[in-house]
Amino acid sequence: MKVYEAVANAFVKEGAKTVFGLLGDGNLSWVAAMSRHPAVRLIDARDEGAALLMAEGWARATGEVGVCNVTQGPGLTRMTTSLVTATRSRSPVVVYTSKTHFNDEHVNQAINQERLVSATGAGYVEVLTPAYAEDAVRQAFYRARMESRPVVLCYPLDIQDWDCDGDDDYQTSATLFTGQQRIRPAQDRLEEAAKIVAASRKPVVLLGRGAVRSGAVDSAGRLAKRIGALIATTLVAKGTLAGAEYHAGIAGLFSTRTVMQLFDEADCVIAIGASLNQHTLAGGLLFPKARIVHIDATRTMLMGNDRLAHCYVQGDAAITTQALEELLAQQGVSGEGFRTPAVRRALLNSDRDPAEYEIEPGTVDPRE
Repeated sequence: MKVYEAVANAFVKEGAKTVFGLLGDGNLSWVAAMSRHPAVRLIDARDEGAALLMAEGWARATGEVGVCNVTQGPGLTRMTTSLVTATRSRSPVVVYTSKTHFNDEHVNQAINQERLVSATGAGYVEVLTPAYAEDAVRQAFYRARMESRPVVLCYPLDIQDWDCDGDDDYQTSATLFTGQQRIRPAQDRLEEAAKIVAASRKPVVLLGRGAVRSGAVDSAGRLAKRIGALIATTLVAKGTLAGAEYHAGIAGLFSTRTVMQLFDEADCVIAIGASLNQHTLAGGLLFPKARIVHIDATRTMLMGNDRLAHCYVQGDAAITTQALEELLAQQGVSGEGFRTPAVRRALLNSDRDPAEYEIEPGTVDPRE
């Protein structure tokens, strides 16, 4: 078995069923091997950067690791902006690529790929022996998910055609995650959060991608209803609980004027699985009067204004949100908050642009 065939088999076992890319001499053999697997769908892109962004979108939509492939040298340089974007978006993607022949630095495609990729913030794994071919696939998928960023997996042209012993008992990266446990919040942090929430009169529950991934959406909805909170989301979590009666839409630079005015009145924000970056906080201008309760699985996290939340609770978003709601219920905490007829009327058409435009048949209104 050739290296490229063993690597293709490993990708399939890792769950790569939809692969985006642009064909070149560096990935030709691997793509051909992938195409022989009936369950694999290969989607061509017109640009290398677009291929990566398509894989990133796939990762966001499915919760799986996205996969794309490009050729070496200029094929990789043309996706650098997308690598930066996917890295900063913390999207798990594995990029298959190649490298020019050993000791052939005079060819136009020869560049220092590791330094290029490292400059974007993405990970880089290069395979130099056939024995490492399949292990590198496992490592790339593991790192992409564990580090929440793209990982470029490089097989130089010399290596791809070498023989290797394919592993029929290939152990996928999923086996490296067995035994993981969801983090439960410390009781004192939970009580501190409950104290801040109980004292608030106009709270906002802000949901990020972490809340969606952990399954915290339902408990967040119950929490918001209990305390009379508006429900808002980060941009990447747009649409979460959109059917809720007091849904305020996106928090940040995409907030409507009406919603921003309501946020000015907020005295507490419970951020669940959200990084609270500078975009979500509108450069620090949003929620000027609010005390922030920040729930996230990360050990600690500065907000986009370079400050720590008034109460940071480390814990799994779903477990922590449920625990907080149950603690407030035990304490008899509930309130009307923002949930009044006047606020409901204000939110009713707050996201509708009053301008009218003729929309051609078969096209989409980007405001919808």
